[in-house]
Amino acid sequence: MAQIATALSGIVTARALGPEGKGVVAGVMAWPQLSAWVLLLGLGTATSLRVAETRDGSVSEALGNTVVYCLTVGVLGTVVGYAVLPGALEHLGPDARATAHLALLAIPISMFTEVLAGICLGLGRVRRYNTARVVGGLTVLVASLALVIADSATPQTVVLATMSGGLVGATIAAGGLPWRRIGVSLAKLRRDLAYGLRVFLTSMLNLINVRLDILLMTAFVSGSEIGYYTIANNAMLPITVVGTTMATLIMPAIGRARADRAGEASEDGSLIRRTAARYGLLMLIVAAVVAAAAPFALPFVFGQAFEPAVVLVWILLPGFVLRGYAHIVDAGLIGMRRPWVGNLAQGAGVLITAAMLPFLLPKYGAQGAAITSTCAYSASAVISLWALGRVQRIASKQTISTPLAPIGTPELDSTEIADVRDVQPDPGTRS
Repeated sequence: MAQIATALSGIVTARALGPEGKGVVAGVMAWPQLSAWVLLLGLGTATSLRVAETRDGSVSEALGNTVVYCLTVGVLGTVVGYAVLPGALEHLGPDARATAHLALLAIPISMFTEVLAGICLGLGRVRRYNTARVVGGLTVLVASLALVIADSATPQTVVLATMSGGLVGATIAAGGLPWRRIGVSLAKLRRDLAYGLRVFLTSMLNLINVRLDILLMTAFVSGSEIGYYTIANNAMLPITVVGTTMATLIMPAIGRARADRAGEASEDGSLIRRTAARYGLLMLIVAAVVAAAAPFALPFVFGQAFEPAVVLVWILLPGFVLRGYAHIVDAGLIGMRRPWVGNLAQGAGVLITAAMLPFLLPKYGAQGAAITSTCAYSASAVISLWALGRVQRIASKQTISTPLAPIGTPELDSTEIADVRDVQPDPGTRS
């Protein structure tokens, strides 16, 4: 539902702004999003996993650490961005400088929202997480429609509408958490950052894989080409939501299962493999539907001006299916505390992107970027599958040679691990 709201918002704003204005928004917003991911240093994932393993025992300090870190580091990132970014993006159009000034304010908001969402998932509060995402997306959609009706849609006002959705989502995710017992533990913050740095490279490389093409396009191609490419990527949302949903749930679920059994078992790897295969098949089916509908749907929905995006959709589809598969595998292995797999897989994708884009982008424009992305995503999927097999073999040997839990400790089977319910922790319970 959140992705549908996001897609509808993109349609509304694209028709109102045209390829040039849509390109300005996409090019400008790519930088604050990238900055938020960099400045978090993996803290969102590390906090989510620690809360999943300890339940409510660490939530109060996790909240305090989040507030302190996001306010200090996020505000610093915004100040540095103000000194660098607006002037560098002026060539995108006359609205680029003012749009960049507004977009940079989203850095601390994005950081705070990400960690709060991770805490909700770590606690198994999936319903709260879903509500925050859906209502946040609907807020952006309603604001976008209001701008179009009032004939006030500009790159600046569209950015403000996007930021309003983030604020609403963060407010909902924060509800029901123990803010009255908030505390700060620098020792735990350091430990979270230490593990966060191990998974940071995976997150960073994944984000670079997704955004590096657009970032380089801002320097080499016109705003219209960026607009076509952005619309083609928006058409991938039906595929992306399948992989993202399962990846979001499988990491804390496996973390909770490992904590309950006081260790890991080889069936964790088997569960990851089965889950990735099942949802990979679903993504293939969705991709076939998108490929068949693109020639008719894109011009109808976005307007005839965006017809060149159809070819880009066909090029990107195989890569996005494989990207979703790799995302599920990498997330599951992070739950097993094996972040090196994601680092290796996403690192290979970045190397391919960095090697191919300088040659293909100047000559083929957006089509060159699409070809590069599909090749990079495919390489990441192959490496993730190989690494999962290696982790499974190691876990099987450890399971045979070493007991995973004391006698009498209940273990969860794969169906129980996958069953992530919206369970509210008992405040009186301690790990």
